[in-house]
Amino acid sequence: MDAAISAMGLEATTGGHGIPIGTPVHDVRGEKIGSVADADPYELIVERGFILVHDYPVKLSDVDRYEDGKLYLRLTKEAVLGQHPGGGDSRS
Repeated sequence: MDAAISAMGLEATTGGHGIPIGTPVHDVRGEKIGSVADADPYELIVERGFILVHDYPVKLSDVDRYEDGKLYLRLTKEAVLGQHPGGGDSRS
């Protein structure tokens, strides 16, 4: 388990990091980006959209904190959404 995630007090329940599926994800300014769709030892997948769903991988090192049931990143929304040409992996 990543030490930063462990230090946030998350229990080991999802993806080995204790980040529950569906946890709201916010950027460095507090703006909601999406929600956690999955996690592995190195990154989490942020899901965005309702009908046209896009997945955005985020490194665990980019997680700032877990507070009041929300995950906050060290990145801006634009940095997360702009990481991939075409706006992330689409699934519909």
